[in-house]
Amino acid sequence: MVSQVPQLKPITPAAQTETAYLSEELPPASASKTSSAMLADEPPPRGVSEIALPNPDELVIAPDSVASASLSRAGSGRLKLPFSLVDEAAILADDASQHRPGLPTGPKATIRIFGSPPVEGHSFVFVIDRSASMGAGGLGAIGAAAKELAAQLGALTADQKFQVVAYNESSVYFTGRELIPATDENKQKLVSYITNLGDYGQTEHERGLLAALRLKPEVIFLLTDGGDPHLRPGQINFLAEQAGARTSIHCIQFGTGTADAIPADHFLRRLAAETGGSYAFITVAGRR
Repeated sequence: MVSQVPQLKPITPAAQTETAYLSEELPPASASKTSSAMLADEPPPRGVSEIALPNPDELVIAPDSVASASLSRAGSGRLKLPFSLVDEAAILADDASQHRPGLPTGPKATIRIFGSPPVEGHSFVFVIDRSASMGAGGLGAIGAAAKELAAQLGALTADQKFQVVAYNESSVYFTGRELIPATDENKQKLVSYITNLGDYGQTEHERGLLAALRLKPEVIFLLTDGGDPHLRPGQINFLAEQAGARTSIHCIQFGTGTADAIPADHFLRRLAAETGGSYAFITVAGRR
């Protein structure tokens, strides 16, 4: 008598979930709505009419040579990114796999933001801190930044390129993941984008700066109130390594005090010094 072999039902694999990210950054868990939604329903920030430009004597211009700075990178080594679930090696490998143009050619532009020293270059990235303390309910610095860029971007032409990175717990580009020509249309869109930025969440300075550095611009302007958490020395060294000799980072700090109250070893001053940039403090009539 032949025994019957039981028929086994085929096993259907469980569906796998995929998560799509705008960039290499993870979306903030605390965000209650997307950036596109914010652009549609949030009014421009208020209370940014009173801006006091810094005294030129108080501007700190970094030395031409990092070696001549009093702050050294020696002995710190390479720092692993502190972001949960973000693989530094994968990000850098992705960058390496993309085609990067050679050194830019053609005419340069000179631009200055909030009375900073004039900065010359072919490519510029404006990194805007969009955390809650920077908005209309805090310092009103986002609206101030939009107003200042509207006045200063006229120095750029279609021969130069730019981009904006807005950041809090995560970072987002103004458009795409590349530098775009500074045409009149793009400049108008950029100012409108910053004007309508929603302000919320905490601050992750390194995320925003890494998103800017992956574009390999010649100039980065960082506009922030320098809120916690501050960049640690190892993070500053890592960012300086990524900037190399090509990119200078110019730090514009907003606050209600004066530049005299900012210590010489503040992380924004150190970041500017380590990358050949400059530092300026902007007094705003905001409220915390």
